[in-house]
Amino acid sequence: MPNPATPGWAARPVPALVGPVLALMLLLALAPAHASGARPHHTLGPEALARVGSHRALAHRRHRRSPEPAPAPVAEAPAPAPGPAPTPNPSPTPLGDPAPAPAPAPAPAPSPAPSPSPAPGAGLLFKGTRIRDFRLNQSAPGAVTEVPNPAGGGSQVLKMTVANSDVYPVTPTSDPRAQLLSPSIIDPGEEFWWSGQFFLPSDFPSSVPGWLTVMEGPYGEPFNGTPPWHIEVNGSTLRWSRNGTYNWDVPWQVPLIKDSWVKVVVHERFGADGWVEMWVNGQQVTFFSPGTYNPRREAPTTHLAMATRDRSNDGGPNFTVIQSYRKANMFDTVSLYQGPMAIGTSRASVE
Repeated sequence: MPNPATPGWAARPVPALVGPVLALMLLLALAPAHASGARPHHTLGPEALARVGSHRALAHRRHRRSPEPAPAPVAEAPAPAPGPAPTPNPSPTPLGDPAPAPAPAPAPAPSPAPSPSPAPGAGLLFKGTRIRDFRLNQSAPGAVTEVPNPAGGGSQVLKMTVANSDVYPVTPTSDPRAQLLSPSIIDPGEEFWWSGQFFLPSDFPSSVPGWLTVMEGPYGEPFNGTPPWHIEVNGSTLRWSRNGTYNWDVPWQVPLIKDSWVKVVVHERFGADGWVEMWVNGQQVTFFSPGTYNPRREAPTTHLAMATRDRSNDGGPNFTVIQSYRKANMFDTVSLYQGPMAIGTSRASVE
């Protein structure tokens, strides 16, 4: 018996043999009867035969493999209708060489920022225009007053009228004086500017036999004698004089000026190694020009090196002074005028 596991067994068409086998069996059953003439045990009439045929046909159909239905034909998609022919692109019109792009205009140079103007009073350390502005008033009662400018213009100035009796204890010394002092704001080693102006009226003495001082400083403790320099009237001249440290020399002098304001601007370093520059009515002074008193025979200069701090004023910060201070017993009464006095860190601040 074949092995069912053998390849090809399952592929034999077994059901197709059933029909012929049944037909052979039927013929064998009928054959003896016809041959011997004996009555068969079972007679098959026409209906039976028909049924047998029917069963044979049915069995044949039942065991025949039905063919797989053919796949339904797939309808082909209709071909798309042809679209309109594309419009040909027009040939570009030649434009010629393009115009060169204009060169960019150069950016305008930025305007320089204006230099800021100094604020009014920048660098100003002190300014005295009225009596109350000053730190100290050393004068007899009523000797210093605020009056109209004798040269006109409507401004107020300070008038100093000093009698021969305006001495100690009314004033600090035995010589007549009236003076106004700035604050003590000048320290050793400092460089500073200061200004003042005075007016000698027409009735001021035409000659002073001794000395009459109108400005001095810096000055301060220990107040040991005359300060390093001062401006005075002596004889019929105005003088810028130094003290005994320099043998009372006179580095600058001019003829007496009356009925006109004399404005003095000083640039100075305060110290034993100090120096002085000075302008009178806007003109820079040349110290030790011909005609001055020059016992040390110093060369003319606009920058005078000198000790602006010595044993007379080396006790601390110094101040500046406007005044009318004279040798006693020369005149009963003398009047003069003083304008504003200023101290600052620049020339612009004091002018």
